[in-house]
Amino acid sequence: MSQADSKWTCPTCGATFESSITSCPYCTLQPAQAEQPEPGQGVSYVPPETLYAPLPPPKKKRSAIMPIIVIVVVFVVFFALAYEGVFVVDGITKELEYGDGAYIYEWNFDGRDYSMSMDISSSSFDYYDGQSVARGFTVDGYGNIDYDHVRDFITETDATVMTTVANLKQLASMADLSEFETLELALAFVQSFPYTFDSDYYGIEDYWAFPVETLVHYTGDCEDTAFLYASIVEGLGTDAAIIVFEDHIAVGVAHEDATGTYYQPDNVRYYYCETTGTGWAIGELPEGRDTAHVVDV
Repeated sequence: MSQADSKWTCPTCGATFESSITSCPYCTLQPAQAEQPEPGQGVSYVPPETLYAPLPPPKKKRSAIMPIIVIVVVFVVFFALAYEGVFVVDGITKELEYGDGAYIYEWNFDGRDYSMSMDISSSSFDYYDGQSVARGFTVDGYGNIDYDHVRDFITETDATVMTTVANLKQLASMADLSEFETLELALAFVQSFPYTFDSDYYGIEDYWAFPVETLVHYTGDCEDTAFLYASIVEGLGTDAAIIVFEDHIAVGVAHEDATGTYYQPDNVRYYYCETTGTGWAIGELPEGRDTAHVVDV
C-alpha cells in the first residue's frame, strides 16, 4: 500500500486501521477484503458497541389468573353481604323468620322475604266471634252515622295482637329497620292478606271482623285489614286513625318521618295507609279518594 493507502477501513463496522493491522479486531476482516473509499470521501466511525448494543429484555407476560381471582372474590363478597342483608337484593337476601306456632304468615317487604308464626287459641277467637256488637256502622233516627263505632274494633291490648306486634318488632330488629320502617313492614304484612268480600266469606253484605278473627281467617275486606293494622300501629306506640270514605275504610298514621298525603283533624297529620292490595306505601293515596271522615283511635 502507498502512504495514502496506509490505512484501511472495515466495511462492516466502519472502523479505520493502520496498514500494519492485518485484520479488523472487531470483525476479523482483512485489508484485502476491505473496499477503500474514493479519495476525499470520508468514512465515519461507528463504535462497535453501538452496532452490537444488547437487545432489551423480553417483556414479561401478565398472568390472566390474578384478574379472575379478583373477580371471583368480588362476587363472593357481594353475594355474602347481600345474603346477610347488609344490602337487600331480591332473590338473594335470605328470608327472616321469627315466632313459633300453627299460624304462619309470609310476605315481602322492600325486596326481602319475611315469615312469622304464632299460635292463636280457639278461646281467643271464640271470644271475639261471640261479641254481640253491630258488625257495621249504625245510624240513629236522624240519619247520623256513628263513626266512633270503629273504635270498638281496635284491640291493641289483646294478647294475640300484642304477640303480633312483638314478632314484628323482632323481625324489624333482625333487619335493622327504623321505627318508621317497622310501620312500613307491618303495613306490608297486613297488605299480604287476600281480599275477600263479606258477601262471599260470611254470606252477608257487611261484617266487621275483629283483628284476631282476621288473623285466624287470613283474609278480609278493607275494614277488617284496616282494624288489624290500626291495632298494630297503636301497639307499636304510634297514633293511628281510621279514615272512612263513603265506600271504603283505610288507616292514618301520625309519624314525623312520613311523607305524602295526609288528613289533619285537630292539627294532627294522619298519613294515609291503604291496607288492601300490595305495594302501597305510607302516604300514597289511590286515585278517586278525597273527602273522608277521620276517627282518632
